[in-house]
Amino acid sequence: MMKRLQFVSFINERIDDMKTVLVADDNEDLRHIFVRAFDRKLFDVHQAKDGAEALHYIQQTPPDIIILDIDMPKLSGLEVLKYLKDNHYHSKVILVTGNSMMADVPQANDADLVLVKPVSIKELVTFVSRFTNE
Repeated sequence: MMKRLQFVSFINERIDDMKTVLVADDNEDLRHIFVRAFDRKLFDVHQAKDGAEALHYIQQTPPDIIILDIDMPKLSGLEVLKYLKDNHYHSKVILVTGNSMMADVPQANDADLVLVKPVSIKELVTFVSRFTNE
């Protein structure tokens, strides 16, 4: 019985230490690929299909790391990023875009990282893991 309680306590500590990742992308297939990649790495992963849904989640439960597609309906990733910076959120932000020219817009400079699609899942997971260890 004692070993079982120790195991449960260990698991609860691990759950408390899990970093939260929000994946916001209007491309459902890509969003699910990202979510599955982080689920395997034991992150607490959430998803949003557009910028407004992402912002709502962020306001309720600020995640440790946010992956934002720049070009999303309702609110763009850049608009969500501006809100985060204006309101002093401390989440790490990774912007992803299918348009390499968008990666160079001045507003993207506030992100911790900008990646151009197609994004290597292995590379993305590596960057997120580095951010969680900072």
